[in-house]
Amino acid sequence: LTAGALKAGLDPQALLVGAAIVVPFLYVPAARLLLPDPPQHAAGDEAAPSSSPLRWGLVALLAVAAFAGHLSEGAAIDWAALHARWVLHTDPAAAPLAYTIFSVAMTSVRLLGDPIRARLGSVRTIQLAGLVATFGYALVLVAPLTGDGLQVVCAWTGWALAGVGLATVVPVIFSAVGAAGSRVGRALALVTAFGYSGLLVGPALLGFLAQTWSLRVALILPALLAAAVALAGTPAIRALTRTPVPVPADSH
Repeated sequence: LTAGALKAGLDPQALLVGAAIVVPFLYVPAARLLLPDPPQHAAGDEAAPSSSPLRWGLVALLAVAAFAGHLSEGAAIDWAALHARWVLHTDPAAAPLAYTIFSVAMTSVRLLGDPIRARLGSVRTIQLAGLVATFGYALVLVAPLTGDGLQVVCAWTGWALAGVGLATVVPVIFSAVGAAGSRVGRALALVTAFGYSGLLVGPALLGFLAQTWSLRVALILPALLAAAVALAGTPAIRALTRTPVPVPADSH
């Protein structure tokens, strides 16, 4: 929509103001589709939690993987269009399509995340997620070195692969913690908070790096962190899947 509006000659400032006015009202009909609140249960009906918490070493690895995945995702969300405009010198109306390609790829694969994980397993899924995202960022980084006719195609292919890879990172990590079979509330809160800090801090950090050196140099950071998703997430999730789930005594 942004690309189409810019192509039609709409003022960017007017476009931002219009979006700020219209978008909040879109939540009103959407709110009616939310699921109702779950029924309240008496405290005595709740199952007693397991007494064996997750090891903090695993939690730290999962937090690092979540942080790396979120930062790489935030880099694409905030900087893909600017990379197309500033580095590849594409038309202002075409530059937003870099983000569109990333977003469509991520959304499509995230909707298929459960079947993919069921078929490949959590360990294999997080491995492939990191590798595919890293390869996608590699294509983005080398795109300016290709010919004029190929650099946009190379970059957009890279953003698509980054979206495909990063799509399953958050669902796999969060569900792995939640299904660990122990008291996971504090661990999941830590992994979630650490992960979303990457989404908030990452784009600003990249902006500082881009101003200090260049955007091409700044994008090396999310490329390295995409690889860290596989390096940190794989051993942690493998250890979680090997951890036996405690069975309540009254279930036999």
